[in-house]
Amino acid sequence: MMRTQLGLGAFVATAIVTIASVTPLAAEEKAARNETKIEHRSATSCVGLDIHTCQTKGECLWRKQRATRFGDVRQPHCRVRPYEQVAKKTA
Repeated sequence: MMRTQLGLGAFVATAIVTIASVTPLAAEEKAARNETKIEHRSATSCVGLDIHTCQTKGECLWRKQRATRFGDVRQPHCRVRPYEQVAKKTA
C-alpha cells in the first residue's frame, strides 16, 4: 500500500512540474504569433465600382453573379486583375 501511494505521489509531482514548465512557453508562442500577424491590405481602386466604370479601368475585372457548388449566390462585383493579366493587357 505504501509503495502505491509513493508512486502516485511521484507521478503527480512530475505532472505538476511538466504543466508548470509548458504554460510559459505556450504564452510566449501565442505572443509571437500575435506579433507576426498578417496586416490586411487596404481597399483597392476597383472596390465598389459599377460595371461600366470597372470595365473601362485596365487593372479591374468584372466578376459575374454565379452560384457556388454549395448553393450560395455570389453577387457581381469589381475585382483587381491578377498581376499576370495586367502585364499582358498593357504589353
